Amino acid sequence: MTWSSAIGAFIDLAEKAGAQVVYPAAGNAAPSAPVENDAYESMAGRIVEAVAAGCDAVLLDLHGAMVTRTHDDGEGELLGRIRKVAPGVPTGVALDMHTNLFPAMARHATVIAGYQTYPHVDMYETGVRAGRPILRILERGSKTEMAWGTRPMAPTKSGRCASSPGAAPASAARCGARASSARASTSSARPARSTT
Repeated sequence: MTWSSAIGAFIDLAEKAGAQVVYPAAGNAAPSAPVENDAYESMAGRIVEAVAAGCDAVLLDLHGAMVTRTHDDGEGELLGRIRKVAPGVPTGVALDMHTNLFPAMARHATVIAGYQTYPHVDMYETGVRAGRPILRILERGSKTEMAWGTRPMAPTKSGRCASSPGAAPASAARCGARASSARASTSSARPARSTT
């Protein structure tokens, strides 16, 4: 094990597979405010440029709740840009369990895996769950299907919606907030090959 993180799992999986790895950008910030556009464009641009230069797969260790000055869904915007320059490239994403899972994230990723523990002691395992199916796609031609949906969140014990602590008491049906979950499954079926 390289590190106890999703990126550490990606590195270990790539090394075991004998894959060449490119690291166009890395960054970290404490939650505080929207990401400035210049910072976002610099990092997103480097990642998209590296993907556009050619690759077999993309593995990203993201948080899942990035808001920029321009985009409410920073990760979905990034994934959309990646999908635009590399429509057929499988993309695996590891996310924090507190992610704001927007439809664009599920639409543009091939595999999404989220932490399942708090405190987050399963970051490495999450990276394995995001990265291993991507390697199966490359090695065996496995197919994936994304299942994604939303469910209403229940109000808190006080009767207020969990997502808006100052809101008036409401029923679960009127909270308007949604809980999201994504799961990807792979099939080891190989694509049909022509023998002519």
